[in-house]
Amino acid sequence: MHMFHKKLKALKPLLRALNRERYGDITRRTQVAFQVLCERQRQALLNPCTETFEAEAAAASEWNHYAEVEEHF
Repeated sequence: MHMFHKKLKALKPLLRALNRERYGDITRRTQVAFQVLCERQRQALLNPCTETFEAEAAAASEWNHYAEVEEHF
């Protein structure tokens, strides 16, 4: 049991760093993703083609991901 405890203690800083890297400053990341989405939507309206709609869909997916994560905090 003691060895398991030591392994968990060693894992904690790594998990914290991963969390900080992936979800740190989530509010700013959500805002940036929304700005990118708005820009992609504008581009899709000005130049309606497959590439712009795919870029808009990718931006919408990213923004939705960050918005959902932000809601849980």
